Amino acid sequence: MTAMMHPGLMMIGIGLFVMLLPRPLRRITGIIAPAAALWALMKISEASVLAYDISSFIHLELIHYDSGSFTLAFGFCIIAFIYGIYGESIQTRSESGLSLICAGSAVGTVLAGDCISLMLFLGIMVLSSSYIIYTGRAGVSAPASLRQMILHVLAVNLIYAGLIIYMFHYGNRIDSLLPCYGEASFWLVLAGIAVICGILPFQSWLADAWESSSSAGSACLAAFSSSAAVSIMIRMFSGYGPLIWIGAAASVYAVIMALTQNDIRRLLAYAYAGQIGMITAVIGIGGEAGINAAVSHVFSTMIIMSIMLMCAGTVVFATGRSGMTELGGLAKRMPVTGACFAIASLAAAGIPVVQGSASLTMIIETLRNGGYDKPLLLVLAGCAGTILAVTLRFNYYVLFGRCEDRERSRISGKVPITMTIATAAGAVLILFAGLLPDSVISAMPAVPAAFSAEGVWRFIAMLAGASVPFFLFIGKTRPRDGLILDVDWFVRRPLRSMAVTVSYGLNSLFTWFDDIADLRGKKQKQ
Repeated sequence: MTAMMHPGLMMIGIGLFVMLLPRPLRRITGIIAPAAALWALMKISEASVLAYDISSFIHLELIHYDSGSFTLAFGFCIIAFIYGIYGESIQTRSESGLSLICAGSAVGTVLAGDCISLMLFLGIMVLSSSYIIYTGRAGVSAPASLRQMILHVLAVNLIYAGLIIYMFHYGNRIDSLLPCYGEASFWLVLAGIAVICGILPFQSWLADAWESSSSAGSACLAAFSSSAAVSIMIRMFSGYGPLIWIGAAASVYAVIMALTQNDIRRLLAYAYAGQIGMITAVIGIGGEAGINAAVSHVFSTMIIMSIMLMCAGTVVFATGRSGMTELGGLAKRMPVTGACFAIASLAAAGIPVVQGSASLTMIIETLRNGGYDKPLLLVLAGCAGTILAVTLRFNYYVLFGRCEDRERSRISGKVPITMTIATAAGAVLILFAGLLPDSVISAMPAVPAAFSAEGVWRFIAMLAGASVPFFLFIGKTRPRDGLILDVDWFVRRPLRSMAVTVSYGLNSLFTWFDDIADLRGKKQKQ
């Protein structure tokens, strides 16, 4: 009977119910639901199945067990639990329920064994994540939510169209789309997933969405939607060679954009896009090594980025500000938050003994063993850029550096204890996963190279190599407030012109129809 419990459906159902509960029950249920889903997930094994035959053609398989899917679903449940603690005191009624629905749909997406189930859970995830953005900061979140909704509805429709074509020719079971290379199903699904993952040139919506969300909402978005979409790419496009160069280029471009950002959540959004680029590169290599490296780094990235977003959200909640030019010296006034972010930022940089080192080592070794020297150099440049943007720049100008204007960065709000507990728990998890990676990712192979002399010296050298120019040219890295254009400008500018032209054209056409109608009316009266 336990094998019939679907952890994703449990969280979705409880999320719908939570929005009807009074505040005291809603707060505790948001923590209990992920714990119950995690318990149900741990009962799943290779013998577990939740399948239904709707017709001779339609076969639903809601639970498909493999090591990668189980690992990612495990990570989603862990983050949903920590997120439930974090948002216990600050979430609105809508956010409480929608965060559980988003987490449950992400779990359902990675466990889905057929195309119809995948389409169902993916659609729920997109709608819930869009509304989470909408319920963020009043007056700011609505445009970002609308943009994210438009892009994601377009992406989901592309995926739906591709999967329908695929099902018509090959059946309902999820499988690699490489045999369909050149067919419409291949390109439609790949384009849709690229948008949701935020792969170059579609990464700018991530920054807008994370910046505009509430303190709790941005952490939720970091964990679920894009990570679940990456899992689809792993299952369907592993071994597609061009992804190696696309991912490697995206990892460098994203950290360059991160280095130019002033808003702390936009900075983290671009840093996350850089990590997705690294994952995309090893997905392109494929094989057992590429898939293991991709799954392991998705698991690490979702946890590390979620904790960093929680720390950033705590800073925004306490100060009411998110620009680095308005912050500084907060580690003395928020020591737990500062320590937790420092640990998470070291993990994002791949420093040994914290989570992220093992999976990043797997990516580097996979590229090296495959003979992809130039993409490897780009990925290493992305790692160095992450150290500059996150480990050094964020920590120095927001937490540990000198505050030039203490009045502007003063603590204006009392941080709830649950937010501090959640970030501290996440930091402990990062340390535990770094020291004992096999204990957390039991389905993934051991990575002794992460703790070898070569692995340790590699990341120490990158940290030192990034730190020296950072402090030598400290004035050049100082954050500045201003408008930073992304590549989507080349799309938005002509689309804006087209929309204005179409609007004027339609207005002129309707005015012409009105004039004709008025003229006929006058003639009839005469």
